[in-house]
Amino acid sequence: MILGAGMTGLAAGWASGFPVFEAEETPGGICSSCYVRPGERATV
Repeated sequence: MILGAGMTGLAAGWASGFPVFEAEETPGGICSSCYVRPGERATV
């Protein structure tokens, strides 16, 4: 069992075949939670 469907969790689940569990509605972790438009600065 893998907790967290960020990039590392998804890769580990794919490589190992273990199920991946995520608390949020969509996977991706930080990679999917921040959108920066061209010309803006990221604030994390």
